[in-house]
Amino acid sequence: MPKAIAILLLCLPLFIQAQVPDFIQLKKPNGRTLKSYWIGGRIQLQTATGSRIEGPIQDIRNDSVFVQQFIARPQISPWGFPVWDTMGYNYLAIHYKDIARIKYTNRNRFLRERVAPLMIIGGIGYLGLNAFNGGFRKEALEDRRQVARLRNAALLALAGGGLAKILAANGYSKPRHRIVYVRMR
Repeated sequence: MPKAIAILLLCLPLFIQAQVPDFIQLKKPNGRTLKSYWIGGRIQLQTATGSRIEGPIQDIRNDSVFVQQFIARPQISPWGFPVWDTMGYNYLAIHYKDIARIKYTNRNRFLRERVAPLMIIGGIGYLGLNAFNGGFRKEALEDRRQVARLRNAALLALAGGGLAKILAANGYSKPRHRIVYVRMR
């Protein structure tokens, strides 16, 4: 019996084939790989026509990326509150040359989504509150302290707007980056 198992184990590699699937790489101009995208991973991209697509990669073959896109709509729960519910999904096939930009990092997400809006809201709120209090107390706008407060509030709001603007496109590939299809099949 042990000889039969040994022979079976020796012949097993003849019947098993392992093949790595195709994948997509985002490369810098110097050839350094920024990120690789495989089947089962998530991708967020923008096509050459401007549509944004996000979802899990179902397949990569024949120079195309197949992305599963979920259709989510707000619904009313049994308790009367709005909730997001997945209505369905569809598969999109995108040729890799039709991809204009790919999101390859989530760095600075906290700054972009939390800090920058809070800076804008805080700056505008402080500006409005100081202007209201100055009018209520009948303080002149030419007063040095009042001017300094209003200037600082305006600078805080502008800095938040500038931060949001700078970080808006961060994380997406630039035109100088190359999207390379690696054929393994």
